[in-house]
Amino acid sequence: MSKGDRSDVLRSGPYNSNGQDEREARSMARGRRPCCALAAARGGSSLILADCGGGIARRRPGSMRLASLPVSILLLAVSLAAGCQSSASTEAVFADGAQLEVLADGMGFVEGPVWLESEQRLVFSDIPERKLRSWSRQDGLSLYRESPHPNGNMLDEEGRLLTCRHGERDLVRTEADGSLTVLATGWNGRRFNSPNDLSVRADGTIWFTDPPWGLPRQREGRELDWNGVYRLDPSTGEVVLLSKEHTMPNGIGLSPDGQTLYLADTGGHPSHPDPARHELPAVVTAYPILADGSLGAPRWQTPTRCDGMAIDR
Repeated sequence: MSKGDRSDVLRSGPYNSNGQDEREARSMARGRRPCCALAAARGGSSLILADCGGGIARRRPGSMRLASLPVSILLLAVSLAAGCQSSASTEAVFADGAQLEVLADGMGFVEGPVWLESEQRLVFSDIPERKLRSWSRQDGLSLYRESPHPNGNMLDEEGRLLTCRHGERDLVRTEADGSLTVLATGWNGRRFNSPNDLSVRADGTIWFTDPPWGLPRQREGRELDWNGVYRLDPSTGEVVLLSKEHTMPNGIGLSPDGQTLYLADTGGHPSHPDPARHELPAVVTAYPILADGSLGAPRWQTPTRCDGMAIDR
């Protein structure tokens, strides 16, 4: 494993914006609320969890134990005790006495938490309510803006908010004056399925996944015969298809040195155009990024069902 790979991948549980699958429904019925997305406040002071049941929580870690773990790449399954669906324990991650603080609840289906350090504010998506919401210690829960079924959010290298929008099947950027710039709507003249999650490299390129969760019945209106992984150069508008060999690409992250792409594939689903992919297992894969920006052969792959990721620097 190269020096550039020494980061920790925090992963969260399953996600489906158009209805729970059987595993998620069973978990919810038992009072367990799967975690769909993660965000880390700068400096590692808090880990923020987006709960598929409609809430946002923050884990105050005291001192997180990531540095003491015996592996350089950690697939962390934040457990049900922290609001996420997993069999793994949080004991290896959070210090004794770490507290889970519920910041807000009662929303529809929340995703994509991103921390705005300059404003000391959390922004996140409430997908079915078609809103970006905001939370701060000073103001509590508030409306950030209306948005057509937003999902993943992230800041670019200039601190501007990037959002994957299911409803418009695009990626947009919020400018300093609050206006929106549409960055991409499709590939080679065909509309995306429903951009889901994204990560930003130091060179400004945006790497994102495009499963069909935002389409009616995950099928209707699709113009692509695959669920792809793409790279967007916002300075030119060029969209490059990196892979169409995944079943349901979802969470995505880049190592701090930009040399490794981590990708979650939530596995087989009957909506996929290729019947051979309907029963494939869920996996998380680490790919080397080659000099030309393409993906090399996997460095490693592990069978696990994962949604969002956050990279611990």
